[in-house]
Amino acid sequence: MREGDIIDQYILQEKLGEGAYGEIWKAQTDTHITKTIKIAKNSMEKLIQQAQINKELDHENILKIEEIKNNYLVLENFEAENLKQKQNLT
Repeated sequence: MREGDIIDQYILQEKLGEGAYGEIWKAQTDTHITKTIKIAKNSMEKLIQQAQINKELDHENILKIEEIKNNYLVLENFEAENLKQKQNLT
C-alpha cells in the first residue's frame, strides 16, 4: 500500500506503523472524516480474532474497532501527536 491509495471510501494518508499481521494507516473519507485503518497482510483470520478480543476490552489506550471489512479494520481516529503529548506529561 502507498500514500494516496484508495480502499473503498478511505484515502490512505500516512503510514503509522506495521506489525506481524498488518499495516496501520491514517486515512480520510471523501467527507473528510479521519479514521485509523488496519490492513491485513495475508488473511483476516488474525484480525478478526483481534477484533473479538478488542470488543471485550475497555481502556483509553486501546482503539475501538468501528467496522470489520473484507481485508481491513476501521478503528477510531488515532492522533500520534496526542500520544507524544501524553507521554511528555508523565
